[in-house]
Amino acid sequence: MRGSGLEMDRDGRARWRFREAIGSADEDDPYESDLLPTAELAHELHALLDRPSDYEVVALSRNPTIRVTSAFGFDIGYWSGDHFSLICDVAIMPRWHAPPPEEFKVIAARLRELNDHVLFPNREAAARFLAYYRGQAWAETECEPGEFAIIEVGGELRRAV
Repeated sequence: MRGSGLEMDRDGRARWRFREAIGSADEDDPYESDLLPTAELAHELHALLDRPSDYEVVALSRNPTIRVTSAFGFDIGYWSGDHFSLICDVAIMPRWHAPPPEEFKVIAARLRELNDHVLFPNREAAARFLAYYRGQAWAETECEPGEFAIIEVGGELRRAV
């Protein structure tokens, strides 16, 4: 793959440790195969990156009872796999299911709730956008019900009380 232009040697120590810690993809749960199970492992891998200052460790949760501290906000998309983000595909970098130009004003109005991190400020706002999105003929469709997850993004995980 070196001839393809991919930077195969970049972050080699972190990649090696990732594979050592995670192993190969779990065939029973392919959606978890590239997410790190603990903050400790995430910080360990971050320290092994060639340029750690180019990245930051974030926590993700799709479970309303497991919240993140220092929350940035909520995205909507695939929990894993290719990590498809509805916000990204609709408004930031449309790639797969871009909305038609005649929908731009409607979408702009619906995305006014996005915060400074370009995420929804709460789960309810994300759910409203997801309901709208699911009803659009141009939108990505779920292969199985519930495939689109509302994902909280932020600092460390904590259980809600």
